[in-house]
Amino acid sequence: MTDFQEVTAGIERWADWCKVWSARAEVHEQLGLQAFDEGYSVSAADHLSRAAVYYHFAKFMFVQDLDEMRAAHLKAVRCRQLAAPLMRPPAKRVEIPFEGGVIAGLLRFPSGIDRPPIVVIVPGLDSAKEELGSYELLLLERGMATLSIDGPGQGEAEYAFPIRGDYETAVRVMSHR
Repeated sequence: MTDFQEVTAGIERWADWCKVWSARAEVHEQLGLQAFDEGYSVSAADHLSRAAVYYHFAKFMFVQDLDEMRAAHLKAVRCRQLAAPLMRPPAKRVEIPFEGGVIAGLLRFPSGIDRPPIVVIVPGLDSAKEELGSYELLLLERGMATLSIDGPGQGEAEYAFPIRGDYETAVRVMSHR
């Protein structure tokens, strides 16, 4: 909450949105990398996951500078990928073939369960898999595996596919893997 209040209080123009959120994301990214170097994997995962969400906030609907938007998005993906093996339970990046490209996802399994049911978590309109960690934890704690994906036109897939109304097409591909 403090980060949100401080960051948004310092934004006077929409043109500064991406830059200011990216600056706060970088603080957490650096804290995460430092924690990793010092052997604090739980703290590293938390800071890097938070950085990923903040980089996502930075690019969220920021379409007036597409290069700045994409740079923030790539940092969000990188930070969540760095956090993935450190998370409890860890996440693994998966790439599912879809219509000549791939749909990227993060797959997590609950501890101690051999063949758990898998819940496919799909983001909302302008959301991305990097911001779905709190939903994953709720399901993992209840013995379900999670696959958080970027759907067509979202997250990493926004550069390869248009957003579409028949979202079930992408989810159907996940269920056959």
